[in-house]
Amino acid sequence: MVICVAGPIAAGKNFVCSILEERGFFCLDADQEIHKIIGEKQAEILSRFSQIAASRGINLRAADGSLDRRALGKLLFKDSALLAEQEKILYPEFVARVQALIDANNNALQAQDAAQKTKGFTGQNAAADFSQPEGCGISNNSINAQEGGATEIAGKPKIARGLAINAALLYKTPSLLRQCQKIIYVDAPLLVRAWRIRRRDRLPLLQIIRRIKSQKGLLQEYERFATDYGIEMVVVRNWGRGVCVSLSL
Repeated sequence: MVICVAGPIAAGKNFVCSILEERGFFCLDADQEIHKIIGEKQAEILSRFSQIAASRGINLRAADGSLDRRALGKLLFKDSALLAEQEKILYPEFVARVQALIDANNNALQAQDAAQKTKGFTGQNAAADFSQPEGCGISNNSINAQEGGATEIAGKPKIARGLAINAALLYKTPSLLRQCQKIIYVDAPLLVRAWRIRRRDRLPLLQIIRRIKSQKGLLQEYERFATDYGIEMVVVRNWGRGVCVSLSL
């Protein structure tokens, strides 16, 4: 099974993923993977955006000459056209890496099913390993497989139940979202989310409001996608002391 864990900022997606890990799912944090790709493609990003950033009084280079991600965020946050250009740089690589992971997940589950059938005929117990596909670029640090229900065998996490993709904006890569059998949409009251952002990121109130407003209509995007492609969708209300509805998987 492939699951998308979506929802607005500070709703509690990581908390839900921790529950899924306890139940044996292999969880990928899309934000971590995107940050990694930004680091790998910083030369291309600097080449594309440095001039326009300078014209707006923004320096995209940190003191050591590397990409200043905060400055980049400041440039792109208010300009949807520039944000779309950055996504064109990052998303093809992201899609390729996650697709490789989905394929590895599906192959491992098929092997696991075959092994169970073989066990039924021969009495032998064979297990399928969910190893990272060669060249997929996803590191052990960006896949939270060692915490919770997944275990490691010779450095390769043993698959149990499937893959969960923790990604607020997976609808922007429809080729990936279409392959999910379930969407778990995590939500929380606006004031609760604002408090969590303030506590976690130490941002001023105006910036918090802007971040929240930038994700307006997110639930409708996933509802529309789920309807169009016949994907089961569950809305989880995370009110601050854990998830108040059961996750039936």
